[in-house]
Amino acid sequence: MIRRILSSVSMATLVALLVGCAAKDPGKETARYEKALAQANSAVAVNQPFSAPLKAVIAKAQAAKEKAQAITDAKEKAGAIRDASQMLSGGLFAQIEALKKDIQAVKSLSVKLTSVGTDLTDLATSGQMGQLAAEAIAAAEAVLQTGAATPDAAAALLKDAATRIRATKSQLEKLINATKAKQPGVTGGARQTVPPKVPTSTGTAVAPRLPPKPPAAAAEWKCAYCGGKSKSTVTKCAGCGAAKK
Repeated sequence: MIRRILSSVSMATLVALLVGCAAKDPGKETARYEKALAQANSAVAVNQPFSAPLKAVIAKAQAAKEKAQAITDAKEKAGAIRDASQMLSGGLFAQIEALKKDIQAVKSLSVKLTSVGTDLTDLATSGQMGQLAAEAIAAAEAVLQTGAATPDAAAALLKDAATRIRATKSQLEKLINATKAKQPGVTGGARQTVPPKVPTSTGTAVAPRLPPKPPAAAAEWKCAYCGGKSKSTVTKCAGCGAAKK
């Protein structure tokens, strides 16, 4: 019984929230649309390589806005105008801005990575990951500089670039955290000696080469006469000259 009451209350609350968030005033939605349109036109000016597909989206939004003007029901009209506004703030416009933010994030993480390495292993791993990050950044920036001719082509191009740059961002974050965890004073066990794998330009994860291990110390033997110790490579005691037994 109590569960039913709570379920009913939760459902009622959800419905109330959805209704409250729904567009109601065509005048307010029109003002939001005009603001979104101005921002969209500014985005076209800034992102010239994508001007054609962005202008196509703006034209589609304007057509939707004009169609909404013929709606007589206030709530329905406000909702239609809001949908037109969202065309100007989401889609390609949002993809371009998100890609720019991801590029900046990878640049910042690349700088941060160079400051956390503490030994030869860290430096080798950081160097490989830094190179891959630079390649991902260059590829993403090339997309922004090249652009596309149609909305569909632009969406596909931006999606591929975002997938690569975000994967690089994730790898950088993992490597930075793993390197920090190996530093003295960090809890969680002894310092690990094998670095985390980093992706290659082909997408295959490989572990960087570790520096060669130092040669093991030579064994020693103890003299039965004087108790002195000598290297295993000699047959006479370095102290008293007695033969090795």
